[in-house]
Amino acid sequence: MAFGLAGSKSTATLGIDVGHESIKIVEAQGSPGSIQIALAETLPTPASSVADGLITDPEAVGAAIKEFLRSIGAKATQAVAGVAGPQVNVRPIPMPRMSEADVRRSIVWEAQKHFSFAPEETIVEGEVLRSDDPDAAEMFVMVVTAPRSQVDGQVLALEAAGLEPIVVDIGVFAKVRSLLEFPRREEDLSRTVALVDMGASYTEVSIIQSGLPVWMRVIPLGGSALTRPLVESMAMELADATVAKEQMDAERLGHADDLSTSEALVQNSLEELMREVRRSINFYNSQMEASEDAVAIERVYLLGGASQMQGMAAYLGESLRLEVIGGELGGTDRLKGKPEAEMALYRAFPTYAQALGLAMWEILSSKQKHKRRGR
Repeated sequence: MAFGLAGSKSTATLGIDVGHESIKIVEAQGSPGSIQIALAETLPTPASSVADGLITDPEAVGAAIKEFLRSIGAKATQAVAGVAGPQVNVRPIPMPRMSEADVRRSIVWEAQKHFSFAPEETIVEGEVLRSDDPDAAEMFVMVVTAPRSQVDGQVLALEAAGLEPIVVDIGVFAKVRSLLEFPRREEDLSRTVALVDMGASYTEVSIIQSGLPVWMRVIPLGGSALTRPLVESMAMELADATVAKEQMDAERLGHADDLSTSEALVQNSLEELMREVRRSINFYNSQMEASEDAVAIERVYLLGGASQMQGMAAYLGESLRLEVIGGELGGTDRLKGKPEAEMALYRAFPTYAQALGLAMWEILSSKQKHKRRGR
C-alpha cells in the first residue's frame, strides 16, 4: 500500500531512503524468486535539507542524488521513495462492512476518528484487508495518512534527480518487505514482533502482527542524541564524536562501573532512549491486555544505523526482557547481484532495510494484496 504516481515500466527500480544524515540507494530488478541487486550505496544528505522526515530542500537533495548516480554510472531511471516519521500514521481500523467505492468516499472521515490531521493538508489512503469471515458486520481497513508536503517533497527530490517517481511508499511497509516478506520468515509473519528502527534523529517503534503494522510510535531520539553530548560537553568535532561513539559497547555502558567521561555521557543518552523504547513496548502491552485481538510481542528486530553499535541488541533485550536480534539480510539464496552491493547489504542491512524494501516494491508489493490473518 502506497501513494501511487506514474505507471511502472517493470524494469530496474531504485529504492531511495532520504534520512537526516544520509541517503541510502538500492537498485533492484527481477522476480520474487530471483532479485538482482545492482547497487547499494550511501551518500551524505545535504546540510539542513531534511527536518522531521520532511525534505525541506528537494532541489539540493535531488542534485546530490543526480550527481552521485552520474558518478557511478547508474542506468535505472524509475524510483520509489518512502515516507516515515512523526506525522505519518499507519494502522488498521474497523469500519462497517461496505464496498470499496464507499470506503474511498468515507476514508477521510473514518480516519479522523483515529488520527489527528488537517484533511486539506493530508493524503489519506485506505485498503480493505481480506478477512477469513466475509459475512462479518465489520471489516478492517489499513489506513495510512501523510502530510501532502512530505509526499510532495519526496516526489520533487526524485524529479530534481532526473528520475521518474513511480510510488511513494510507507517506510514501515518497506522494512517489513525486506526483513520478513522477501526472506520468507514465516514464523515471524504469523506472530507479533516489534521493529525498533534507530535512525539519526528519531527512533520508530512498530508493532507488526501477522505481517501488518498495528501500532506505531516515533521517539524523538536517535543516533545523533548519543553523539551530541560528546560534541557539546567534550568539544569534539562531530566526525570524531561519531567515531568515538561507534567504538563503544552498549552492553558495557549498561553494566560497567569504570566508565570514562565520554562513555558516561553516551550512557546517559542511551538509557533515556532505552527508557522510551520500554515505555512504548509497555504501552502496547497494556493495550494488548485489554484487547481480545492483540497478541503479546514475541521478538524484537533492531534496524537503523544507530542499532549497529556493538552490544545494542543484548542491552535492549535485557532492558525489555524479550528476545532482541539485529536485523539480518535474508533470502540470500534468491538475492544475487554485484559482489560489492551484496556485501554492503550483508554488512549493513539494518541501515539499508528501508531502501531495499523500496527497491523491491515493483517486484513484490504490486503483485500481492494485504491479508489480515485471523479476522
